[in-house]
Amino acid sequence: KNDFTILLTLSTTESFILFNGNYYQQVDGVAMGSPLGPTLANVFLGYHEEKWLADCPAQFKPSYYRRYVDDIFVLLPDANCLNEFKQYLNQKHSNINFTSEVEADNSLPFLDVFVMRHNSSYITSVYRKPTFSGVYTNYDSYIPLIYKSSLVSTLLHRAFAICSNWSQIHSEIKMIISVMVRNGYPSSLLDHIVAKFLNNIHRNTPVIATEPNESLQIILPYLGTLTKRLEKKIKRSLQQHLPSIKISFIYRASTRLRTLFAFKDRIPSLLVSGIIYKFTCSRCNSTYIGETIRHSKIRFSEHL
Repeated sequence: KNDFTILLTLSTTESFILFNGNYYQQVDGVAMGSPLGPTLANVFLGYHEEKWLADCPAQFKPSYYRRYVDDIFVLLPDANCLNEFKQYLNQKHSNINFTSEVEADNSLPFLDVFVMRHNSSYITSVYRKPTFSGVYTNYDSYIPLIYKSSLVSTLLHRAFAICSNWSQIHSEIKMIISVMVRNGYPSSLLDHIVAKFLNNIHRNTPVIATEPNESLQIILPYLGTLTKRLEKKIKRSLQQHLPSIKISFIYRASTRLRTLFAFKDRIPSLLVSGIIYKFTCSRCNSTYIGETIRHSKIRFSEHL
């Protein structure tokens, strides 16, 4: 536990940023893009909100409270309670400032869900922002067909998970087909994917427990039909010699955007750390090979 605390402290308080040749130290919050950022923010708010809700005055305490990262869905006793509840939360920490959006025409968007009040229940459907352009991966993109099919399947699964009734699901499927046709997808392919998706939903196949097979993932560069031919040869060979192994393929683009552009400033050689180095004495040409976790400049000065 103590070691974990030290590691967390090092990874969150010793953040140095190199920008335009100048160094900056971040003194508050977590570095943008850090894998720890969302987790620590969620832990922080999850820890405090439990106490804040418990201490919340009853006259404007939410009857329903659900949060996903930094978006919160609440039901309050009265519309006038919103400002009081928001003011109460904003006083709890200097770095927190909640804003709010109220329902209009008995409806309110929350993340990807459009929530509508109907009589004494709720109807939900997929929500798209007004800025939604309808642009997805084009069918003519140079990527494997399975990735294009999986994109459509993902949109269908999202519709089924979010929409509260079959009328909403039907409307969303029509919307998905319309959008994907504009992205160049053939109608025959879309009909096949939709039919397969609906059949899987309605199929009531009993689940039979079996011993899990060994799985093997193979990464291949994507080179169009050449990759597919190579994949078939590998499958045929492995099924012949190792029939019990389940094989799956992952495709990688041979050229990526990050190979063409430098997105970050290069760290000067004297400021790199965690290295194996060779130091040569300028007087006698003696050499020393060593390892250091500190900045190379500090280690070289010790050799001097």
